[in-house]
Amino acid sequence: MHTRAYVKPLLVLGLLSALLGRLSALPSVSAPAGLRQGDPLLVRLASSQALVAPRVDLVGPGGKLVDGALAFPEARQPAQAGPRPVLWRALLAIPLDLAPGLYTLAVSGSELSGTASDSAPVAFMVRLSLGVEARDFPQEDIRLDGANTALRTVPDPKKTAEAEALFALLAKVEAQDAWLSEAFVLPVEGYPRSAGFGDRRRYLYMGGGSEGAIHAGVDFAVVVGTPVRACGAGRVVFSGMRIVTGNTLVLEHDPGLYSVYMHLSELRAKTGQVLARGEVLGLSGKTGLATGPHLHWELRLRGRSVDPDFWVSHAPLDK
Repeated sequence: MHTRAYVKPLLVLGLLSALLGRLSALPSVSAPAGLRQGDPLLVRLASSQALVAPRVDLVGPGGKLVDGALAFPEARQPAQAGPRPVLWRALLAIPLDLAPGLYTLAVSGSELSGTASDSAPVAFMVRLSLGVEARDFPQEDIRLDGANTALRTVPDPKKTAEAEALFALLAKVEAQDAWLSEAFVLPVEGYPRSAGFGDRRRYLYMGGGSEGAIHAGVDFAVVVGTPVRACGAGRVVFSGMRIVTGNTLVLEHDPGLYSVYMHLSELRAKTGQVLARGEVLGLSGKTGLATGPHLHWELRLRGRSVDPDFWVSHAPLDK
């Protein structure tokens, strides 16, 4: 079960700002009190003043940076009469191998007073505590036939180029692309799962030898031709055939946040197309490196794999 508790700290101006008479309503911050290894982290800011370069950093013992990201304005601001706070959010990733324990969220930036006579930015820094819990990941052996063994072991410049291009795409952050506003839905329903997020795998190659890997998503044991739906609203940033993952579609939900659908038998959405949550994007299959028909679904945050189930049934923006 995911931790749904949120922390809303009271923000106080520093002594120097108070002496200068530059009191202003600093942004309020809300964030989960605790998460698990491999979870995505959403931090929200609300401010009645303009913010300049707000940033959130996840910091470990000794001040070591774990992850960090600039915040961006939410696409859908609340509709209400009179003055209203501007909402921002930042997305970070809790690494799968991050040691359990207590970490610090450092929220920083500058805020403008909003007055013509005194519009110089006032710097702020807010620190919150975030607990990270350990989780158990199953281990499995997967025996590959000759064709799949070759896909993993035989050098291929095209395969390498495809991998590098996909990694570069999943690491991109387009600040203006913010679609995430409601709970995710599963891409397929009513089918068993054949592999989970974070599973520790050992591929057994035909002819001997093996190699370890961490499963970056969730596998559904679906028959070929099953409609696959977008887990959330977003824009298609890749739709095409790849050597290892077969027919693959990548959907951008927020700056740096992508869902990925692999091994499809048919693609039904093109690059640049905007999809609604639940809209069919393709049909399941067994293209690429697959030991049988299945859908591989994963969520990537600036290149890091995070649990794709995290926001299913819970809206990411409610508090």
